[in-house]
Amino acid sequence: MKPSPAWFRWYALRLGLPYAHALALPVGELMDLIAVEQIKMEGFKLKQPESEDDFWALLDRR
Repeated sequence: MKPSPAWFRWYALRLGLPYAHALALPVGELMDLIAVEQIKMEGFKLKQPESEDDFWALLDRR
């Protein structure tokens, strides 16, 4: 599902941005703010590799 422009405006207003600022903010910056808010509200789980080899494999994966 692709978010609509209305969803981005709603989320910007939810973050406390003024309406004019919400419309003028580049989408990339708004997405960064949304990601920070979601991490702050929902939390995150730090993934721990089981071994040092797994750690290096994760870094080499691209």
